[in-house]
Amino acid sequence: MTILEFINGLNDIKAERVLDSILLPAANRVISQFKRRIFNDGEAASGAKIGNYSTKPAGFSRRQFVKKSTFIGGSDGGDTMQFKGGYKEFRQLQGRQTAFVDLRLSGSLENSIQLVKDGENAILIAITNEAEAKKARENEKRFSKVIFSLSESEKKTFSEALLSGAEKVIKRALR
Repeated sequence: MTILEFINGLNDIKAERVLDSILLPAANRVISQFKRRIFNDGEAASGAKIGNYSTKPAGFSRRQFVKKSTFIGGSDGGDTMQFKGGYKEFRQLQGRQTAFVDLRLSGSLENSIQLVKDGENAILIAITNEAEAKKARENEKRFSKVIFSLSESEKKTFSEALLSGAEKVIKRALR
């Protein structure tokens, strides 16, 4: 390869869409790892477990039930069902795991975490619903843990995916 061919190949890289060819594939790898850490493994960004579900007695309204058929009105036939075993018992009745906090009840918080284009060559992992963003902030406060930031492992995955994507773009341009 001559120097002129090399320079022309590098110029072709400028024409390559960085967002689609490098950033988007890297971000897709990270967002799946990010969601798995929080909603499957129940881990904060530090790698520590988020916490345990409360067993303090509590009441939950009909609208809080994911499985509406499991709601049995209060003793007065009201709109609140009491649980002596607290939120942990409430989750069990909904058929959810209770061994550790995984922040997945209805799936609405997890589904609101999406990739969002920010300008020509930037992409963000964002909570796209304000009510769900508030829920995320409240959970971080409740458990005194950073949850909705990238872990060191996720940052490493992103860096490796960026390098891999850039390498592929350069190889294509220099053929």
